[in-house]
Formats: sequence, structure tokens, C-alpha cells
Amino acid sequence: MFQGYGSNQLYIRGDGFGLNWTNGTEMEYLGYDAWTYNITYSRSIDGYRCHECQNKTYLTGTKFQYRIFLKDLWNMQGPNFAIQLPVSASSAYFTEVPQFTVYPRFQWSNGTAKTLVINSTYIGDERRVVVYLPPSYYENTYKSYPAIFVFDLDVNFTYLSWDSLQNPITPYGITDEYILLGFADYGDMENKRIQLMTPSEGGNMECINGTYETFCDGCIPADANDTTFLEYLCNECGRPARRGGQGDDTLDFLLYEVLPEALNLTNNRIDNSSLGIMGYSLGGLMSCYAAWTRPQYFKYAACQSPSFWWPSNENYTQSYFEFLNVTLKDPTHWHNRPNQKIYIDTGGQEIRWPFYLTDSAVEVARAIAEHELFTMDKNVWIHVSPDKGHGPVEFNARVWKALTTLYRAPGDMHSEITSGAVSNFLIHNINQFLGISLLFLYKYWQF
Repeated sequence: MFQGYGSNQLYIRGDGFGLNWTNGTEMEYLGYDAWTYNITYSRSIDGYRCHECQNKTYLTGTKFQYRIFLKDLWNMQGPNFAIQLPVSASSAYFTEVPQFTVYPRFQWSNGTAKTLVINSTYIGDERRVVVYLPPSYYENTYKSYPAIFVFDLDVNFTYLSWDSLQNPITPYGITDEYILLGFADYGDMENKRIQLMTPSEGGNMECINGTYETFCDGCIPADANDTTFLEYLCNECGRPARRGGQGDDTLDFLLYEVLPEALNLTNNRIDNSSLGIMGYSLGGLMSCYAAWTRPQYFKYAACQSPSFWWPSNENYTQSYFEFLNVTLKDPTHWHNRPNQKIYIDTGGQEIRWPFYLTDSAVEVARAIAEHELFTMDKNVWIHVSPDKGHGPVEFNARVWKALTTLYRAPGDMHSEITSGAVSNFLIHNINQFLGISLLFLYKYWQF
């Protein structure tokens, strides 16, 4: 029984196979929070159509989309469910037809945030990690989710706004739901961030007095921009130092300490076979580094405004582009890789010498696309936003592009499907009867 609705009747509406978007067809309730709907269809040179329906019109295109309604009145939230045809093993030759299991949600439209406190043996000290739980988390407790590690995301959502993270899920319904695991607890923000967010040691400038957050105790004007801040450091307020190199420790912390705690918090509702990682600036560098050097863990990566220039010499006059020139060329990372998706973006004005963020981002994407498992615009992308500079505001404005590229929902948001041309293709065994089964699971978590 659905909480607050007094019914357990579910209906299905769709764009083909005898379904429509106006009136639904009731599904069979199996008990134990499960409903089912079976489809028998035929396949011919003209496309796909319902075999047992009076309406023999063909499905438009090769994607079957559908939505679930409670009592045929209350529409589910989020994008359409979708099945891309053809489907293997769906003919009468096979005794068991393919089954597609989905998890609708009807009530919750906002996610929630919780905080994990972890005493780390990998990076030391007590660290806080924010966990974003998507809208359906408390509503449909059968559902599990992909998880994305997000650098520089703390409990106050300092670098990312709530809307930027959640709008692709709701209200726009462009992406599937995901859990976010945000890490920004670096300690002494700037120096410790560099220490924990770089895979090797490199040059750095430290304040003679104070910290970056205090503008070197007033030595640097508060209105200094990215360029003038560095000029003040190099010429007046700073001194050369060596920093960095604990990036692998940070990744160990995320995988071996944060992830187990998050699994425990969510009752193992994280699909840890498809982890994602994303970040901006040094976080963008670490995201690409994680995906390339640990592909068995990270299947998705969004590397935004990535600091591929790292490391540099002590006074920031020369950059060595280690990820491009060394990491990507390491032969140990070129073999036995799983399928991955990597998204890289940058601003068109991130071209300042000697960092060249724009050019290096393009070159990294092209180098990755040379691998036999990667194809540009299929599972590796490079996007450059003209006239945009470096900073968290720009990152915040572009993060939805990364999320909707990597985690795009298979179905459209709106129930009215735009008609399109049916592809012409050669099919053997014309008019062979095929079948699929749709299974719907729903369990409301009372709390």
C-alpha cells in the first residue's frame, strides 16, 4: 500500500506496444512490493509493434519509453524509463524472456545531506565527508545508486550550490539519480589542499606572514584576482616551497575509508562497481589521475578546469605537465582497462602562462582518445567554454554539463515523445515474435 494514497494500483503509459500517454494500462501486482507488465512484440523491416494489440501501429524509432502512474492519476517523478531495442534473447526460442527492473518514485523531490566523520589512517586526522542522498532514497528503499566522489564539496556546499548538484535529477530529470560523497576537509585549506590533491611533489609559494585565506595578513590586497594574487606572492609576499605528493593517499582514503562508511550508512545501496569522481582545478587533475591510474575503481570522471600543468618549479615560472607527459604515456596503464567515460572541460580564457589550462585540457582529451577503448564524443569528451576564466563560480555554472554527459537518463523527461523517422535496416527472421518483461519494485521506508 502506497503511503498517503490508499492504493497499490500501478498503471503504465508509454509511446508504443499498445500503450499511450493519455490512459494507462493496469499492471499485475505480484505482492511483496512488485508489479509486472509483459510485452509481446513483432519485429519487421518496418520496425517494432505490439503482437497481440488491436492497434498495430509501429513504435517510433528504436527506443521504447514509458512512465508509471499510481491509480492512473499520479505521475511518477523523474525522466521516462526507456528500453533501447533490439533486445537480445527475446524470441520464443528462449524459455525466459529478458526482464527489466525499475524503481519509480512519486513523492520526494529533494535530496538530503548527511556528514560522516572519519579518523583517517591514510591522510591523518579527523576528516568530515558530506553525503548527498538523492530524492528517492527514503521513498523507494529497493533502489541502489551510483556514487560520485566530489572534491571541494563540504557540508556547506562551498564550491557547488545545491541547485547545480540536484537540478539534473529534479526538476529537469536529465540524469539518473546519484549519491555524492564530498571531500573538502583538508585542514589548513591552501597548503594542505595542495599536499593532498597532487600526485607528486612540486613547487609552491607560501605566504611569509599569514595564509592565503587572510591574504597573507593583508600583504595581498583583498580585491586581488587570480593573476595579481600570484604576482604579489612571487614578488612581495611569498617564498618558494615544495608541496604536494599525497594524492594517492587521498584516493586510498576515499576508497578504503570513506566508501565503506558510506556503504554502511546507506545499507549497501551504493553500486560500488561504477564509481565516479569529479572536481575542479587540482580536483580536476586528481579526478583524471584517479580514473587513469585506478580504472578498476573509477568508471566515470569529470575533470573540470584541470591543473594538468602540475608540477612546476618553486617560483611558478615553468610547468612540467606530468599527467600529459608521464602518466598518460606509462605503458602499465594502457592494458587491461575496463570501459570508462571521461569528461574534460575548461574555460577559453584559462590560457595564462605557464599553466596553459585550456591547451593542456584539449591535449589530454586527444591523448586519451588515441587509446583503443576511447572514442571522442562517445566515451571521452572535451568542452571549452569561450571567454570563461578559472574559478569556482565558472565551475559551478558548468558542472551540470559534466553530470548530464556522464549520467544521462535513458528516457526523456516529458511524456510527450517527439516523433522521428524510423530507421531502415535489414532484419532476418521477419515477423518473429519477441517478448520482454517489465518488473517494478517499490518499497516506502517509514521513518
